[in-house]
Order: sequence, then C-alpha cells, then structure tokens
Amino acid sequence: MAQVFQPNLSQEQLRGVLRDVVAAYDLPENETRMEEAKDNAGNDMMKMMQIVFPVATQIQQEVIQKYGFTPDGDGAIKFAQLVRQYENIDPEIAQMAAQVKSKFLPPMPQMTSFVPTVSQTSQSTHESGAQGATV
Repeated sequence: MAQVFQPNLSQEQLRGVLRDVVAAYDLPENETRMEEAKDNAGNDMMKMMQIVFPVATQIQQEVIQKYGFTPDGDGAIKFAQLVRQYENIDPEIAQMAAQVKSKFLPPMPQMTSFVPTVSQTSQSTHESGAQGATV
C-alpha cells in the first residue's frame, strides 16, 4: 500500500493555512457556490452530505494543496487530523477551525438543560404531596 505524504507543518504554519482556507470560503464566487449548494440541499442532511460537503471540500482542497496536501479526500483527511491535533492546545486554531466548519455544517440547536430553582423544587414537592410530616 502506498504511503500518503502529510506535510509537517508547525502551529504557526497551520494558522496560515487556516487563514487562507477561511479567506477562500469568503471569496464572493465561493460564497455563491456554497449558498447554491445549501439552497439545493435544503434541510436534508443526506443532501448536505451529497451536495454541500463536496463543494466545501473542493474549496478547501484548492488551498491546502498549495501547502503540500494531496488534492483529494486523503489530503483533506490528513489536514483535518492535523487541525484536530492542534485545536485543543491553540485557541486561535480552534477558533478558525470552528469558522471553517460553520461554512458547511448546519447550525446545531443549542441544548438547554433544565435546572430547577429552589422555588420550582419546593413547588414540585408540594404539588406531589410529598410534604414533611408534622407531629
């Protein structure tokens, strides 16, 4: 099996690649391509994977190949692995990685957790009939 080449980039170099990827997504022609793809996919996640992800990957590949990544799925995977390697230790890389993901992933609904307040807890206890015993 052939070995896939992965560029050995420093954190600073990776920041530069990510800046270029974000800039590529922000080019008017690429924004148009992405909007058209998203419109065609609608809210269907399968269509997002079939229509939007390939366009997003192509835009990204056009940039990362300039830094030594192969212009194919393997190059995109190696790039994503390198980003993941650094995003937990570098807030700037994490922020730019989130920016890139936001270009092609639909916004995730915010999960809200219900934490009862003291008044809700005592009201709930009172309503359930679990009152303290009186002597």
